[in-house]
Amino acid sequence: MATKRKTKKRELLRREGVVSQWEMALFVHASDGRHRMTRDGRYYLHAKGAFAEAVGTVTGFDLMLVDGGEGLKEASAIGSVVGAKKEITAVVDLGPEEYAFASRLAISGCQCHMHMSFDKLHYGSGLIRSLSISTHPLNE
Repeated sequence: MATKRKTKKRELLRREGVVSQWEMALFVHASDGRHRMTRDGRYYLHAKGAFAEAVGTVTGFDLMLVDGGEGLKEASAIGSVVGAKKEITAVVDLGPEEYAFASRLAISGCQCHMHMSFDKLHYGSGLIRSLSISTHPLNE
């Protein structure tokens, strides 16, 4: 009989910060497959900045915002932290409308404030539970 492994629920960290730089990128690739030609395209935004309060010894963040497409409604997390050495590096999956809105924020040139909730990091990784980006401070 298999026994259930007990897992501890990780502590949830909340951090606020300011996005100081936006970067946009597009990657398109075509390949000649065995029986068909394929074309793939990826586009994403990078939101870079600093948290008001450090996570361990790290204050900087680099969030890659990607259009995850449809079907994201039943996810337990919206993304994940993939590294925490020089800065918190994370990938966040957005729906098409959310990605379009984030693109408009990036293009607007306004200062953006960010609030993120994520699991306490374990070996530099953890799940992201929520993300808010706004043109006004979120705690006011």
